[in-house]
Amino acid sequence: SLSASEFHERFSKTNTPIILGDAWDTIPAHLDLNYWRENHSDALVPLDLGTSSERLVKLGDYIKFEDKEMSKGYCRSLHTQVKPQEISFILTPSLQEWFPAENATIKFPSVLGTNHLLERGKSYPEAWSRWFELFISNRDSPGFPFLHKDMCATHALSMQIQGIKRFILFPPSDTCFLYAYGNTQTRSAVPHGDIVNFQVDLKQFPLYAHANIHIADLRAGDVFFCPSNWWHTTTVVSAEPSVTLGGNYVDDANKEEFESCWKEYCDAQKLVAAGA
Repeated sequence: SLSASEFHERFSKTNTPIILGDAWDTIPAHLDLNYWRENHSDALVPLDLGTSSERLVKLGDYIKFEDKEMSKGYCRSLHTQVKPQEISFILTPSLQEWFPAENATIKFPSVLGTNHLLERGKSYPEAWSRWFELFISNRDSPGFPFLHKDMCATHALSMQIQGIKRFILFPPSDTCFLYAYGNTQTRSAVPHGDIVNFQVDLKQFPLYAHANIHIADLRAGDVFFCPSNWWHTTTVVSAEPSVTLGGNYVDDANKEEFESCWKEYCDAQKLVAAGA
């Protein structure tokens, strides 16, 4: 087994992705598809369609995977444009707020070491201290709708409960080949479907030919460490649906960069609020 100090030296400090196998002591295995079907079928959840709009559906209807149009979306418990008080139930960044019983079963993997987002008295949202998300998708839906790197230089972790999810990754040094866009330059203009199907149009995106693609297949019982500033997207490659718990965190290796990015973000928000 790997100790937290060994993990920090070998992977976190070197910004190296790694799959940690047979991690059932950390993963809440009971939160599989059957659990959500039996306990929260009537919950209204937002399906991410890869656009500015989202579709609210009953979780039980979605995980039947019988509606082809519905299956093109994927269930992600990050955000919604619909206010919680306007519907009966919704998934949010804080599983602790909406799923207290389930949240109590989720443990931050001890091998990852210290999570500085647990430190209070900071200006970032308290919900970040328990930054867990639920992802449910199948082969008809994108595991994630676009290639991106996570905000504020946070590390990402994924705990695979069911199915096989494929991560497509690119190192930070490949940013110049990935056609980043937007105010934060954290999304790629290269289409997700073309990336995961290895069919990128090099006439439209010639620099992509120089990118160094990495592939990691996450199976049930695996924990995946995606270091800060690594570009990534996902797709489901198993016949059965995929259920994943994801989260973000900050340790000693990325703390300084995170705090710098967070300050820049807050300063930018103040300018926006002031009408700049």
